[in-house]
Amino acid sequence: MKPYSSTYLKTHFGAVMDRASLEPVRIERRGRKPAVLIPESKYQELQGNALSGERESESALARLHSTATISKKHPCQKLVRNIFKKAIQA
Repeated sequence: MKPYSSTYLKTHFGAVMDRASLEPVRIERRGRKPAVLIPESKYQELQGNALSGERESESALARLHSTATISKKHPCQKLVRNIFKKAIQA
């Protein structure tokens, strides 16, 4: 991954974008590394993986929720229900 300064990016934006379309490019500013430009194909791949992982998590949570049975009289019932609600909202 080739690093470029933010100043270089400002003055040579087209060249850096051309490079970023082929491989990831790190943008540095004052010695920090705040950003990486990646090719569109890599971005789409990452988005697909993230959505796939999210669906798997939701599916696992649904399976867990369907198998978790606690009597309404059980003192932890309300706590477990709140945990499931928070996990589904996250």
